[in-house]
Amino acid sequence: MARSVSERGRESLHYALVMGVLSTEHLVARRQRLRNQYYPLPPSVLVRFVLSDDRAGLLEDEVSVPMDGAKIMHLGGNEARLCQKRLVMARKAFGWWRLASNWTADFYAATDDDAIVDIAQALLLLRTVPGGAVYAGEMRYTCINTSSLSGGSTHASSCFAHGPVGALQLRLGRRSCNCGFGPYPFALGPLKVLSAEAHSWVVPRLPLALHHTCPHDEDALLGYAVSAHPRLTLVDLQGTLGGFDVIFSPVRWAGPPSFLAHKVGTGPPFALAARDLNESVRSHGGLASYCTRTPGGFTRHLRAIARQAKAQQAFCVAGRLRLPCEPWVGVFPALTGYPCCRRWTFCRTPPPLPYSTRFERG
Repeated sequence: MARSVSERGRESLHYALVMGVLSTEHLVARRQRLRNQYYPLPPSVLVRFVLSDDRAGLLEDEVSVPMDGAKIMHLGGNEARLCQKRLVMARKAFGWWRLASNWTADFYAATDDDAIVDIAQALLLLRTVPGGAVYAGEMRYTCINTSSLSGGSTHASSCFAHGPVGALQLRLGRRSCNCGFGPYPFALGPLKVLSAEAHSWVVPRLPLALHHTCPHDEDALLGYAVSAHPRLTLVDLQGTLGGFDVIFSPVRWAGPPSFLAHKVGTGPPFALAARDLNESVRSHGGLASYCTRTPGGFTRHLRAIARQAKAQQAFCVAGRLRLPCEPWVGVFPALTGYPCCRRWTFCRTPPPLPYSTRFERG
């Protein structure tokens, strides 16, 4: 029996964070590894593993969401398989966002079962964001066909951009995209966060009729729903997360240290990533000591020390972490070429400060 995240009858509690782990039904070992990593949880956090409604015998920390006969019609071959996967993931994700309304929280999040989130570190950062409607994650950009809710192409790379400037090319037609609305930002799958205000606003606006289309990726569909918000704060976690994919040949991180590790669906990379996340906090205190650490504690490179000092100056006030936030159009004037988001606020997040070497074999 799984250890309970909350006792029955306590759903009326107010949580700092309610997080759903979008899970693959037959990969039971993944869920158990995450339980071992996450539990015991602080009383202010609730985690639920999200499964489809054809799953029998749910454990106490598992929830099921309706698939409503998710099936793509009139397609065959590889295209059908890709569209089927997108449809199932979209229904599961949207089912979670709706189901999360059963709990009261400051923030609602979704992650994957092949990712590890350092929940304590994530909460430290989330507590620094402004109040009101907030959408947080590592941002990418795309466009969408608003009638079919498709991405204009089944080839993911053709209709996505890493940054807001490159995203303008989607609308200018220099890529093989056939979609009418965009560009707009969306948070990548390993960690998507909505504040309570943003969550309550967007849930009634999530698309329902997906069963006759080959939908866009579920991350992009959520971003599309959020893009209609008139005055939202966008928190791009790219600065803090850097690269969060774990490459297992050889074992290494793809980027700087962060509170998120992705592509750790099997035992060996999961164990090493979990060890590294735990050790990094023990060795340097994580975000809690971001503003009090002496620059250069784990490096002798003068440029790295200078970058640390500059980051602390930009993201610390009176020894406490804070996020610089300003009107997005002031940071990025070309936002006027977007069909959305022109009155949004944009928040930068602090780059990770170097510490001892990332994990190695053994």
